[in-house]
Amino acid sequence: MSEKEVVSCDHKTIESSGMRKLVVNCKRCEREHSISDCLPGLLLSLEDKYDIDSIIVSDFMEKQYIGPGVDILSQMRDMAGAIESLSSRRQNRDECMSCELRPAQLYPNLKRKFIEDPGSIYSELRSIAEKTDHKQGCPGCKKSLMEEIEILGKKAISLKSDILAEGFDIVG
Repeated sequence: MSEKEVVSCDHKTIESSGMRKLVVNCKRCEREHSISDCLPGLLLSLEDKYDIDSIIVSDFMEKQYIGPGVDILSQMRDMAGAIESLSSRRQNRDECMSCELRPAQLYPNLKRKFIEDPGSIYSELRSIAEKTDHKQGCPGCKKSLMEEIEILGKKAISLKSDILAEGFDIVG
C-alpha cells in the first residue's frame, strides 16, 4: 500500500429544492474517475458534511447519486470518524511514546488504510488485536485497545451488513 497522502476532492455543498447536495468537481482531477480511485477523496469530502441527500459527480457530464449509496458513503464517513476519534486517548507513560500501538499513531494510520481500502478494515483490526494480545507490560492500554477494537469491529460488521443488504439485496 502506498504512503501517498489522500486528499479531499474539490467539492462544494449546495441546497436546492430542500435537499443538501455535495457537488464533486472532477473536471480538473487527474484521477481515473472510478469509484475505487475516487473513494478516498470522496470520503474525505464528506468528512464534515452531514445530512447530504445526494452526491453529484460533475465531470463533462453530471451523475447524481441518491438514496442507499449516499447512506452507505455516510456510514463509511462515520466509521472513519470513529477511528479518528480514538486517536485522542492519552498515554500516561514515557515508553508509550515509542509504542506502535500508541493511539495517536495507530488510529490515523488505520483511518488512512480504511479510506483507501474499506475492505481491509477486518484484517487490519485482526492484526491490531493480535499485536495487542501479545503486548506485555501494558495492562491498562491493552484493555482499552481491545475494547476499542471490539467497538470498531462491531461497526465494521454493521457497515458490511448494510452494504450487502443495500448493494446486493443480501441479508446477513
